[in-house]
Amino acid sequence: MPNDIQSRHNNSKIPSSNVYSSSEIILLRWVSACYEYINPHINKDIINFSSDFADSSILTSVLISYFPKEEKNASKRKQQSNDLKIIPYSSIINILKDYGIFTHIKNLQVSPTSTPNAREMVLF
Repeated sequence: MPNDIQSRHNNSKIPSSNVYSSSEIILLRWVSACYEYINPHINKDIINFSSDFADSSILTSVLISYFPKEEKNASKRKQQSNDLKIIPYSSIINILKDYGIFTHIKNLQVSPTSTPNAREMVLF
């Protein structure tokens, strides 16, 4: 990951929260850095594990950050004149299985009217 992105998301002060632990805040920073690296022209603050993970663009960014050849599986969705890379949740789970990475979530389906459970996304 480029140094400028790392430095923006790696400041030493961890804000306090009555919702998330310091470890969860660090995890959100890491996910934000991955998102910015893959979608540099889309400005999005990732601050929670439920509504921000409503579509699979966040996990797509993490996946492509570490497995760049999987970008071929991402469809591009126009968002404010920028291309947002998306791999459906079901495909993400299958891609991870191909790399030998397994999760307790067997069938992650998120509908447009529901948001994923924050605790499930942290454990994912």
